[in-house]
Amino acid sequence: MEIGLLLAPLRKWWRLIGLAALIAAVSTLVGSLVQPKIYVSRTTLIIGQSINNPNPSSAQFNLEQELAKIYADMGSREPVRQATMEALGLEWLPGYLVNALPNTQLLEITVSDTDPARAQAVAAELANQLIRITPTGSEGQDAGQQAFTQEQLARLQGDIETTEDEVAVLQAQLGGLRSAGEIADTERQIAALEDKLRTLQNTYARLLTGTPGGAINSLAVVEPAQLPRRPTGSNPVVSIALAALLGASVAGAGAYAIEFLDRRLNLPGEALRALGWPLIGEIGVMPEVVNPAAFVSDQPQSAIANSFRSLKTNLELAGLGTSFKTLLVTGPAVGEGKSTVAHNLALTLAMAQRSVILVEGDAYRPQPAFGDHKGLSDLLLERGKPTDYLTPSSHPNLSVLSAGIKPLDALGILDTRNLVKILAAFKEVADVIVIDGPPSFVADALVLAASADGVLVVVR
Repeated sequence: MEIGLLLAPLRKWWRLIGLAALIAAVSTLVGSLVQPKIYVSRTTLIIGQSINNPNPSSAQFNLEQELAKIYADMGSREPVRQATMEALGLEWLPGYLVNALPNTQLLEITVSDTDPARAQAVAAELANQLIRITPTGSEGQDAGQQAFTQEQLARLQGDIETTEDEVAVLQAQLGGLRSAGEIADTERQIAALEDKLRTLQNTYARLLTGTPGGAINSLAVVEPAQLPRRPTGSNPVVSIALAALLGASVAGAGAYAIEFLDRRLNLPGEALRALGWPLIGEIGVMPEVVNPAAFVSDQPQSAIANSFRSLKTNLELAGLGTSFKTLLVTGPAVGEGKSTVAHNLALTLAMAQRSVILVEGDAYRPQPAFGDHKGLSDLLLERGKPTDYLTPSSHPNLSVLSAGIKPLDALGILDTRNLVKILAAFKEVADVIVIDGPPSFVADALVLAASADGVLVVVR
């Protein structure tokens, strides 16, 4: 299939496709201008102190990951929301999410708001409220307990440093002793100090686990909430371009669907491809007139009359009037305009000083102008002289054989043998015989086509 045929629907409907693209682009532009800008602020917290432990255990990691999921759920609940609103003096909170990042001890808080400063403040306060509900937060211990713990840790740290210094001094003295009794006494003192040191270290470690600096069940901010500088969302230029492309694509698909579902022949090229016959002429849409069958004689200077003259010329170049004299005019369906074409073509030939006979072969839809004259049906039944049944028309060079008064039994009377004799008699007195036949799906059309020298198919 040629690329031109594939692109034909797009060329035919290019205005619709362009309009759809324009509407989609303008709609997206208006939507981007009307829609408020959304700013996003994020803060990240970490569970526990494994990151600072040179030898963390897998059990500690797993525990902290489970704690992250629990705190993520707590961050979405009403106590935290209410505490955040009270701390900031707000009556409502913008949309936010608290997520535990997969396979980590990290907790991410994301706040979306039209006000960047409010988004930052809410993100920071949500993090603060989550820290407050931990055992090591301000709600887990009051200020007095925290101060006492820090005081005890400071005292223990001093005792540990003093004991380490005493052990170091005794170990230095031990190398210079000669008496076995002195050596044994010094070693006992060192062992006692080392026991004391271990006790102090254990006590220090137990106290440290109850502080934010050493507890597993604790929260600390690792990424503070930042003030967002730019709104989120895609680039408006890209969005508009994509919308226009989508609109054009949908309209293009619609154009192909319309062409696929529309079985009519709308263009001359479509008729040529569908029928495979040469295109011999084009007649424009005829305006509403009283007698369309005589349009070329009533309006000889019109564009329609000129189209019929072009059709006549093309037919004559194809051999009409010389190599063949009888021409059947038919169409694929009722209402294609075959009778109008047949009558006006016959008139055009007559106006060109040709002797023409018009045969009304459509017994089912005869022209009312000759309804009371004997014609084809009477000729076939009475078997008279063909020229005696001709009726003069408005033009001296044109005679008409009407459909007839009597009903025509196409299956029993209309046959090729009878028609050939009638047409042979007409060829002796006329230059051209134009047959206005029935639509091609009627059986009579086959009989007429077999008797005629040529067939002209009219397609609307």
